[in-house]
Amino acid sequence: MSGSMPMSERQSWWRGAISPIISSSIAVFVALAIGGLVIALTGSSVVDAFKALFEGAFGDRRAIGETLVSATPLILGGLAFAIAARAGMFNIGIEGQLVMGAFAAGIIGTYELGPRPLGLLIALIGGMAAGAVWGMIPGLLKA
Repeated sequence: MSGSMPMSERQSWWRGAISPIISSSIAVFVALAIGGLVIALTGSSVVDAFKALFEGAFGDRRAIGETLVSATPLILGGLAFAIAARAGMFNIGIEGQLVMGAFAAGIIGTYELGPRPLGLLIALIGGMAAGAVWGMIPGLLKA
């Protein structure tokens, strides 16, 4: 791909690809620095705190699994925001939609609604419907 592009286009493409990585890395570094500062101000060991943070998130297979379980809703919320943003819409109610969908799916899932696969499907559809209704309220008000 890079062999067919002129040098200026290759540099532009490279800058466009690397810029988000650099800005995200800077954001992570600043967050860790501020967190370390707050930990140091409380009189605790910054190294011990960051070691515990890392081991708690990535220390063994169970920790990695729990990290993924906790991160999945955040990733899905970010994906939902990205899709809406690409469509030219700004959705600030994603967290509420996620919570209402999870709440409805949990409530529906507590009832035995046939065999387990069918009950799971009904709970998922109910959760999606609750999230859609929650998101429809501001959508109708905006329209």
